[in-house]
Amino acid sequence: MQHNTLQHTLLTKGIIFGMIVLLASIFLFPKDSSATGQIVNPGFETGDFSGWNVNGTAEVVNSYTADSEYGWNNIVGPIYLPKEGSKFAVLKTGQGTGIYTTISQTVNLSAGEQLTGWAAFDAVDYWPYNDDAAVVVVRNGASIVIWSKDVATVGDYGESQWTQWAFTAPYTGVYILELKVRNVRDNILDSYALFDAIAGGTSQPTEFLSEISGGSSLMLRNNPDTSATALKQLPNGWVVYVTNTNDNDGNIMVNDGYRWYQVKDETDGTLGWMVAGQWSNDEFIGDEYLKYNLAQQLDYQNKVEAIGDGEDAVEERKDKIVKSVNHYFTRV
Repeated sequence: MQHNTLQHTLLTKGIIFGMIVLLASIFLFPKDSSATGQIVNPGFETGDFSGWNVNGTAEVVNSYTADSEYGWNNIVGPIYLPKEGSKFAVLKTGQGTGIYTTISQTVNLSAGEQLTGWAAFDAVDYWPYNDDAAVVVVRNGASIVIWSKDVATVGDYGESQWTQWAFTAPYTGVYILELKVRNVRDNILDSYALFDAIAGGTSQPTEFLSEISGGSSLMLRNNPDTSATALKQLPNGWVVYVTNTNDNDGNIMVNDGYRWYQVKDETDGTLGWMVAGQWSNDEFIGDEYLKYNLAQQLDYQNKVEAIGDGEDAVEERKDKIVKSVNHYFTRV
């Protein structure tokens, strides 16, 4: 019954990211599931800024004509249409001299994952009033400029075409994506920034099967604390069901220098908390013990079913624990 429950759970929890995920989802994930790295409302197709933090004047539009709102110098610029879907975001300056109008989201990314999107800038000002727009990724308080335009680069009352930008996460951790535009030197003439088709992450879902790695056994505990009661010891190479990579409120659980996942041993249904790896400054330090591997999900499911439950599962777990202790050490 445990195995049927696991199979049903996996078959009714879905994450579809690209062709490989689509193919895997035929077996595992036909139903929607949230992912820690996925940008919410990436193309603003909801018609609003759901999922985004907004500071300043911003709107969702179907089209935009450069310089048309005020008809400055009777110049009518190019017409911008969405890069994907039917809508995109337009941010307007006016917050004050040197103060950005922004929209932002916080996203968790694994090392090597990308954020991508499209941006354009419409300068309704002239030098030396060097209004600017930018796409910035912030990590641990440090800003990385991914794309930027200003009056100096597009010319007086100039504009840029849609330009695609991309950012690759150098480390697994928490990032803030910030899209922004501001007035420089005065706050009289307003410039605009356009953003669309933001794609973020194919990072791990909050539920998945994982094989304990790192060369040693791990403790399944009743609370996310290294001093909490140990429910059982599970060996390196044992497949467990990560039921939630966060706490019940959706927040990352960090304690005692470790990030913790909620885990279930499908062989007997034991639920508890297990360390996923050492965690510092919003990233894993060293080995991850409970990695997500999309390509291995079906194999992991088969492993669980092959082990079975009852005495067979207990004996195999004992054997694996003895082997791991003989060669390595027991982790928290």
